[in-house]
Amino acid sequence: MFYPMIFIPIIVGLATQIIKFVFIVRRRKKLKWSYIFEHGYMPSAHTAFVTSLIATVGYYEGFDSSTFAISFVLAYIVVDDALRFRRDLGRHGQVLNFLIKKFPELNHKKYPHLKERLGHKVSEVIAGGFIGVGLSLLLIQIFG
Repeated sequence: MFYPMIFIPIIVGLATQIIKFVFIVRRRKKLKWSYIFEHGYMPSAHTAFVTSLIATVGYYEGFDSSTFAISFVLAYIVVDDALRFRRDLGRHGQVLNFLIKKFPELNHKKYPHLKERLGHKVSEVIAGGFIGVGLSLLLIQIFG
């Protein structure tokens, strides 16, 4: 039995994460497999996943279904998290890293360097949304 509302968003999310991995490797000119798990950067795989879920649920269940409404609310929460909450976490990381460098009396081993890039820019979220919907529509046509 094929469950397109499960598999299509998963395929889209994984494909988008691979696209992001390629962009990161090209930008940094270095191949590290850990880049596949990077947060932030272009495009947003989380956004691609949830917009794929919206498109897939809308197609198979209908845009007036309660399932579509639930997936839409979930997508709003995920995109808001990517744009605001995780970007704020990154800014906090920047400030804390600055303070640790500024005050050498702090134990650097106790306070490790924090990631400063966790969230997304608006353009990265928009790109993830286009990839999510576009790739979903393509996969819907392939799988029927």
